[in-house]
Amino acid sequence: MARTREEILEQKRQYYYNNRETFLKRVKEYREKYPEKRKIYTKNYRRKYPNKNREWQEKRTFEVINNLGGKCNKCGYSKIPALVFHHKKGNKEKKRDWMKKDYDLNKLLLLCANCHSLIHYKNKYGTKKNLN
Repeated sequence: MARTREEILEQKRQYYYNNRETFLKRVKEYREKYPEKRKIYTKNYRRKYPNKNREWQEKRTFEVINNLGGKCNKCGYSKIPALVFHHKKGNKEKKRDWMKKDYDLNKLLLLCANCHSLIHYKNKYGTKKNLN
């Protein structure tokens, strides 16, 4: 009996998930063995799909902005080009970890650029200096 394309793809997915560790190990070994091929592949992929990652980043950015209320948490400013993300507890290692789908957005504040710079100024110099 002839199987449909969807059935074949589902079977391949199941096989991959059942043998995921083996696949990942092979990929890692291949990348270590042929690093120049990876560079060529990446270069060709970026040439073929120049905006693919940028489109995804823009979509995710707007999704996070909407989930955080769409306006500055301090002053209420809502023009998107001026809005930035601020990590409540600081983030030294990863700059854009909020791009991950499973990232806890409660760790972020949505601020306008002005309020964001004031927070960092206060953190650096304290409140003893006059902010006016």
